[in-house]
Amino acid sequence: MRIRDQIIKDTRITTIKVYYWMPDYESILQLFMWQFDDIPPQFPKAHKFLNHWNNNVEARIKDIYLSYAGHLKQVEFNPINDIFNIH
Repeated sequence: MRIRDQIIKDTRITTIKVYYWMPDYESILQLFMWQFDDIPPQFPKAHKFLNHWNNNVEARIKDIYLSYAGHLKQVEFNPINDIFNIH
């Protein structure tokens, strides 16, 4: 998706962290983390992912954390005046 389209749709970088237990390893708490573009406050991709997890993955979820960043900004570059080597 192009940046212009992301700004128009108001997409944000979204991170979802899922802490879960697999049936074979009940004593080991595991983490799955995924970062993607999504549209707050509905978060359709996050809902689709969690519905898929619930229907197709045997793992038992303990906690889910969802966070997202602010609006997209233009990247700022600072020019370098000197180049030097460290031996």
